[in-house]
Amino acid sequence: MSGMKICSTCQHSNPIEATVCEKCQTPLVALLPARSTVPVPPHIRERAQLMVEGPRPPQRFDDNLTIFVVGKDEPILTESKVKQITLGRLSPGESSPTVDLTPHEAVVLGVSRLHAVLHRSDNGCYIQDLNSTNGTFLNDRRLAPHKLVQIKSGDVIALGQLGLRVFFETAQTEYTIGLIDETLPGQRLTPAYLETGVSKYLLALANAQQLIDMMLNHPLTGMTIRSIEMQDDGLITVTLIGARDVIRLLETRFTEWRQARLIMVERLRALNQEAKAQTDAAARTAIKTKSDPLVKDVRTQLKAFAESWVSAAAPALDENKRRGYAEKFVPVLQSLLFSPLQPTASAEEAETASDDTIKTEAPPAAE
Repeated sequence: MSGMKICSTCQHSNPIEATVCEKCQTPLVALLPARSTVPVPPHIRERAQLMVEGPRPPQRFDDNLTIFVVGKDEPILTESKVKQITLGRLSPGESSPTVDLTPHEAVVLGVSRLHAVLHRSDNGCYIQDLNSTNGTFLNDRRLAPHKLVQIKSGDVIALGQLGLRVFFETAQTEYTIGLIDETLPGQRLTPAYLETGVSKYLLALANAQQLIDMMLNHPLTGMTIRSIEMQDDGLITVTLIGARDVIRLLETRFTEWRQARLIMVERLRALNQEAKAQTDAAARTAIKTKSDPLVKDVRTQLKAFAESWVSAAAPALDENKRRGYAEKFVPVLQSLLFSPLQPTASAEEAETASDDTIKTEAPPAAE
């Protein structure tokens, strides 16, 4: 049997030169790394139907670029720092790709030795076909050789017939958050409520994101609202672009911190409503006397929270700058603290855009 290839699926004996089983059409793995790439039989593209099936995206706010082989649950690469990632297969005596796809039937599935390269920056991720024999496909569209094409997180990339899915996040990743009004459950999304409630909360988010961008020396691109919807139960879902850091702050630290101080928040809300209802100046002064110590305590706690978070988020800043940014965050965090609109515990994950148009703009200059 030394001159035969045994199919692992049906045990059929195939000629040594066979790339697919004669009986069941299963691809046959080459015994040694091939030094040339052979065109793949067209019927193997039926496997591409499986490419829509894929792994779940990594956890929200993952800073890594993660690559999966379609049909596999474990990633073949998780990388946060490398800006250029070459995809291909190892060939003795030649340059090695960043990701060697040989263990994933790369030879029989038509992957070239240096097949394609991913370019990653803070603004997005691009793929470039390196004039491969069997081509690079993005969501079933073949790419022109050497042309930089922008990809979206979760896109299916086929190198020849080998399907990959790539997940990543950038400053422009869309995030969908769910908001509930704590004081007016089931409130309808009227123009007046959009102006007095929702807009104020989103403005506080935008101000916080701008401060974070300044603190981290990120481009000031601004926050954009992609969509606002209200469900029958009063849940408001808002999809935002350019709000990654402030939403991460809310979901990973601030919401839990606020929850532990909810009694104080509700007490101050009640005193504020009581003062508004009073027409007697002396009565309002008496209420203010009650609320002032609580307000002072809240600001002290907000300042401590802001200092702790700024130190963790921007450890490279000197002490004076950290203190200065913490002071700037206090009024913004106070707006978020007392807003009746609050994120739900299970905010929706970012949704991929439905537009499958391929963008062919050039990536930013290499850093």
